[in-house]
Amino acid sequence: MIKGARRLIVALIVWLVILYGWPIIQTPAVNQPKVAQAPSTERSIKQTPLTKTQGPAKLINQPAEQLIATYGQPVEQQLTDENQRRWLFHLDSRQYVEALIDNQSNQTQQIMVVGADNDVAPFHFFQKRATLTKKTALPTSLLVTLHEQQFKLRLTPEQHQQTPLVMFKNQTFATLVMQQERLTAVMYLNANRLLQTDLYRVVSKTPVPVDELAKSQQPQTDSQRQLALVQTLQTLRQNNDQPALTINQLPLQNTQNLVSELTSTPTQWLTKKGLQKLHQVRKQATQETDAFLTATDFKQAPLRAAGFPQREQLFYWPQGLNSQGLVLAQQQNLALQLAINNPSYQHLTLLCTDEQTMMIFD
Repeated sequence: MIKGARRLIVALIVWLVILYGWPIIQTPAVNQPKVAQAPSTERSIKQTPLTKTQGPAKLINQPAEQLIATYGQPVEQQLTDENQRRWLFHLDSRQYVEALIDNQSNQTQQIMVVGADNDVAPFHFFQKRATLTKKTALPTSLLVTLHEQQFKLRLTPEQHQQTPLVMFKNQTFATLVMQQERLTAVMYLNANRLLQTDLYRVVSKTPVPVDELAKSQQPQTDSQRQLALVQTLQTLRQNNDQPALTINQLPLQNTQNLVSELTSTPTQWLTKKGLQKLHQVRKQATQETDAFLTATDFKQAPLRAAGFPQREQLFYWPQGLNSQGLVLAQQQNLALQLAINNPSYQHLTLLCTDEQTMMIFD
């Protein structure tokens, strides 16, 4: 009986060894699952796919003669100062091209393209955002290298939706202006101009390069600035199948008086609410294209006395506005966009200086 008990114990031990020991000894080699690690911000920025260099992007940082080879002779040349000059091409109702050229290097720094007839490869005017993103990366942040320094730019959700930024393989950039999920304008820039325009927030600690133009820049003449604004506005209307506006010319004396009094004694022209808004705009450290006053901020009687038309839609930029700012402003503000494209409006009254811009649609 004892021997039987011993045999039972030995058999039990052997069974336990087989049951528990064998799987441990013979455990097959299984690849352990790797812990997924979210890429760091820096890595995601550096791995952003670059867009193939095509169209006007090829002209950035290249001799200005290549602009002439592409667009023909400029219809107008404007010397902004001793450092830069501006060339205007194809000033008609369907096309608008504005190039900024460095005088010392004779290289193109920036190109603004508006108009359905222009080539903006690899993009297409009125291209849907969903189609565009299939072939083009639209990062929310990226690194810009300039003078052996790196600057990290970060787009707000609104910027990523309305004015996304594209980086090409030749280290140039393009701001895409989207309206209702469609491409309506493209601004090509080199790294220096991208940082100087201050369109996107720099989140790195490296300081933004100082805009040397600000030290000695001579403003455009009022007529040159007005021509650029009118052409840009007419092109925007044409792209939306709206007829061109007739431009009203105000007496020079009336225009000069308005500019002077809005600067020195704005109480004669503005309501109490308008004065408050004017002070807020002037306190801003940087010029915002959507920082403007509207018809409700102005008194009606002084405008009528100065010969302005009965106000329908009025927009006033106390800090001035250029053609590039107009493209961005109408993209950011629905009221301005609707006014520009309103088929019932037939006339535009435009007041334009280096410090102030006013548009009245009627």
